[in-house]
Amino acid sequence: MKKVIVAAALAFGAFTAMAADPIKAESVDAIKRAGGTDKAKVRDAIEATKGYVGTGGVVTMSATDHMGLDLSSFRMLEIKNGDWTIAP
Repeated sequence: MKKVIVAAALAFGAFTAMAADPIKAESVDAIKRAGGTDKAKVRDAIEATKGYVGTGGVVTMSATDHMGLDLSSFRMLEIKNGDWTIAP
């Protein structure tokens, strides 16, 4: 996995490695829960992920939702009076 992330970062920029980090963490967690790297077992473990706290929000996966984030994970921010606030 490290080789893939490094190659992507070299090809597409450093932000690639940062974007891949949460995916790597969720994958490692799923592999541990699956008890190995059997594709079907890892897929099932990923789809059974509930309440995983990641850098982009709280992830809950399913067989029909592989993104795992609901709308509460996406917020528009704005600066008011020199401070960050959640936009209405």
